[in-house]
Amino acid sequence: MRDAAYAGYAGHKDSHEELLDEIRDIMDSYEVGSFAGEGEAFGTKLRDWFVNHFKTHDACLHGVLGANKR
Repeated sequence: MRDAAYAGYAGHKDSHEELLDEIRDIMDSYEVGSFAGEGEAFGTKLRDWFVNHFKTHDACLHGVLGANKR
């Protein structure tokens, strides 16, 4: 994205960083034993994040990168 001077780089990267922060929080909760019963909710949240991310951030990125290859 940086090599292609993608204007949406910062927002795209932020989206990934927010997900990683949430996953780290969940891992910390699991380590101390306070994550019981939240696995299904996490799976749903992760699926929803990917679906939304692909439809928005990745779709824009692929549009730009695809246009740069022509």
